[in-house]
Amino acid sequence: LAGTAEADLAAGTEHGHLAGNHAARRDAEADGGRSAREFPGLLASFSLVRNWKSLGSLREDKTMDSLDGMRVASLAWVIFGHTAVYALGVGGTQFVAELMPDGFVEMLPPGSHVLRPRDGGRLTRWTYQLLPAAFFAVDTFFWMGGLLAAVSLAKQIRTLQASWWRVYPVYIFGRWLRLTPLVALATLWTIGLGKSVGDGPFWASQADAESCKKAWWVNILYVQNLVSYADPNYPSCLGHLWYLSNDFQFAIVAPFLAFPMVLRPKRGWCLWASALLASTIINFAMSYGGKYTASPLFDMRYFRDIYIQPWTRSQPYLVGLGLGIAWDSKASILDYLKTCTARAKVAMASASPEGSEANPPHVRSGFWSAVWPWVLMTLAAVMMLADVFGTHGLYQRIPTGWSRMENAVYISLSRLAWALGLSAIAICCFCEQAPVINGILSWSPLQSLGKLCYAAYIFHPVIMNLVNYSRPERIEFSDAWYAMAFTAYLVWAFGVALVVWMLVEKPTANMLAIVLAKLGLGRPNRK
Repeated sequence: LAGTAEADLAAGTEHGHLAGNHAARRDAEADGGRSAREFPGLLASFSLVRNWKSLGSLREDKTMDSLDGMRVASLAWVIFGHTAVYALGVGGTQFVAELMPDGFVEMLPPGSHVLRPRDGGRLTRWTYQLLPAAFFAVDTFFWMGGLLAAVSLAKQIRTLQASWWRVYPVYIFGRWLRLTPLVALATLWTIGLGKSVGDGPFWASQADAESCKKAWWVNILYVQNLVSYADPNYPSCLGHLWYLSNDFQFAIVAPFLAFPMVLRPKRGWCLWASALLASTIINFAMSYGGKYTASPLFDMRYFRDIYIQPWTRSQPYLVGLGLGIAWDSKASILDYLKTCTARAKVAMASASPEGSEANPPHVRSGFWSAVWPWVLMTLAAVMMLADVFGTHGLYQRIPTGWSRMENAVYISLSRLAWALGLSAIAICCFCEQAPVINGILSWSPLQSLGKLCYAAYIFHPVIMNLVNYSRPERIEFSDAWYAMAFTAYLVWAFGVALVVWMLVEKPTANMLAIVLAKLGLGRPNRK
């Protein structure tokens, strides 16, 4: 449980729960061999030297290292999308017109003095489909959260059996403590000091400071999405934190699925499949019945009612949860795939030069064992590319030319397809069957950057608002501005995240591990 509490399953700090039996040895190495007695308990949690070494420490188990690359790439994609979205307020109507397709300018009242782009808004281009597709980066985090939660819970449930439920409150409270310090810090900054660090003609138009004075509790209790659904007019404090509300709600429910999946597989997998099917049906029924458009950029009702709600956003998390349980239990299909390479090598090596007639069954077995990674990667590419670029027709004009059925089908199946594509890539990487992709995603520096992703996610909108609302004039959209702004925000996000991780996030995780160890629920983290 200490590992689960320390690990940020969704936003991607180190997944310490995968370290298992190697935790103590890694901690000793990170400390340079020094005894825990040299550090006086909780005070040692704030040691900058110790935390810096922890940032650079690497896991011994390399099986899931590819998740680090997915995590960092997804965070960069989120920042790429938010670079445009968080500039809308200062950019003004002309800024929006440079992005939106035909039909937007015609919707404006007379006398708006907004020029229509000659070649249409940038969202009509194939290359700019990467902007609205950044919504899938969040689904990657949900999928990864379900995967890592399942691996962690499966080990605990298998060890503790039914007695695990006695520590369920500690599991929830530990998760809350793990997420909340940075949320509280960002909220306090917005209400307090953040109001005084900028100036300019647009500075006073920010709404977060006043909203957070009233709605701070919504973020601390992780019910922002539910409150928005119940009362659309209730103030929104740091709107991007809707993601953590879903993550925390998924964490509450995850054990109720993981427990039967581990101890009573038939019933558990039936329950899991029912939950996944129910989420898909709810997506379709709501989107078709409500006539939603499949983009938050076009339909804010879709954002409030479907995009940020747990019953419609649970598909990726459930797929990740299923993959994690299957991987941990070495379910037959995954066990087969994991051993396919060795069998293929043996089969092909033992095949005689005369051809397939000398040993046809053996060679055929080796052939299919060698082919399955290509099949999975091809399916992943088809599904994920269809998700990203399949909306090209959706963004050709406002209102969209997509039919009611097309919108409903895309809304109900796109996130499911994305999660299945991620699972296919992950299986190939975990089984060491995609050496090039796995090598890129598992590059060792990405482990350190991955530990900073949670803080970078929390604070990058704060940085964007500080820069945008301090400008003396409106932002004029251009491809060059977009590239420079995205690069700058990406660097600043990780720079601020480094400071926050060293001074707040990691010390808090260290102290939480010590407290849980005192309760007899884990070993203290001396890293």
